[in-house]
Amino acid sequence: MATPRLKIRPAHRLVVTDADARAVGASSKVIPADYPPLVLVAPMDLWIVKPLSADWLVGYRVVVQDGHVVVGEMRIYPNEHQGHGGAWSGELLGVKARVPAGGLSATTIRAATLGQDVARMLPEILTRIRSQFPTLWGALQARGVQHDSMPTQPRQRLGGRAGRAIAFYARVAALYADALAGASNHPVRAVVRATGLSASQARNAVAKARRLGFLSPTTRGASAGVLTAAGRAALRLPRIATNSETGGSKGSQPPVQRTKKARKSP
Repeated sequence: MATPRLKIRPAHRLVVTDADARAVGASSKVIPADYPPLVLVAPMDLWIVKPLSADWLVGYRVVVQDGHVVVGEMRIYPNEHQGHGGAWSGELLGVKARVPAGGLSATTIRAATLGQDVARMLPEILTRIRSQFPTLWGALQARGVQHDSMPTQPRQRLGGRAGRAIAFYARVAALYADALAGASNHPVRAVVRATGLSASQARNAVAKARRLGFLSPTTRGASAGVLTAAGRAALRLPRIATNSETGGSKGSQPPVQRTKKARKSP
């Protein structure tokens, strides 16, 4: 895990009008005559802004990448009822900024759902820009926008422990199937012993291995299954002929099934 670092941005890098500084009560000073020459930079800023609560807003900065619009920044900041997307007085006040009581909380952060917000709002916003603000749409096109939707991205696991490799679930399937073939009434225990998983984790792993097609289907409440062709391929094991291919010869093994015993009535 990367170590957090404190970074201090010198206040003299912010150049604003005297009126803007006065509006928020920020201290300011006149630019010295010997200060390096300044130039005016006016980038196009496009933000998607959504209230998280009465006190907080979330803003998504939209940037252009490979002809699509994507989110380049997510910012949560106090709702100061200003009309500037992504902007608030903290940029001028620094550590003297005024924020809601207690500051930003984890609960407020969890209310921000980037994927849902952007997927729902961005296409509509871009369509409105294209139809109602042709000059702005033309400016976006000049910056490379070719599509009015975000690019399709593969699903990724964010945060927490990294997802297990597919081969792991194939191995779980093999352990489970081998235990059943050995006449075990507790195949999950074999998975626990071999992998170090807890009993619940092992059951979940077996269920996922079955969903991945590495174990043959079973009925609810029954311990059953054999390693499938897909499971053997994932483990790079030689393929075994099925009953239909061998004509039901003695060498073909039917699925092993263990049904849980019914409890006796007291």
